[in-house]
Amino acid sequence: MQEKLQTIGRLFLNRVELSDSSNSIGWIEDDNLNFYTYKDYKAIIESLALGLIENGLAPGDKIAILANTCKEWHCIDLSSLCSKAVVVPIYNSYLPTEISYIINHSETSILCVENTEQFKKILEIQDQLPKIKFLVSFAEIESELKNQLKDIVTITYKELLLQGGELIKINP
Repeated sequence: MQEKLQTIGRLFLNRVELSDSSNSIGWIEDDNLNFYTYKDYKAIIESLALGLIENGLAPGDKIAILANTCKEWHCIDLSSLCSKAVVVPIYNSYLPTEISYIINHSETSILCVENTEQFKKILEIQDQLPKIKFLVSFAEIESELKNQLKDIVTITYKELLLQGGELIKINP
């Protein structure tokens, strides 16, 4: 008898089944400790994964995350891995030239940025990033800045989450 492969996705689903109402990951926001239950955590990961797939993520694709460690970073990471993608972490302290090198060398096609500061780095090097077709920002980016980005579709993390959630409603 052949054993099932233990993938990160399967391990995650097994953990959710064990205790879906228990606290999973936590974070501090406004001096308060917050948690997702495993049930909520799973819904977020599924929604993000479906949103990413809907926007072009395919197995084996590379998705870069240019951000400080945060719950959004973690959720994009896990949803990407569950979608059979490869995550390319990029330190938020890197210079635009270093970011360009990593993105191009890894052949990344989807990029996630934390905030306006990181978005501005991408604006500076956008002509050097021919493979990037889709960008997710964890924070809202001013329209004036977003409009300066050429040939790259940009949405927020919240919009991606909602988009994936709508796909779940259509096809549970």
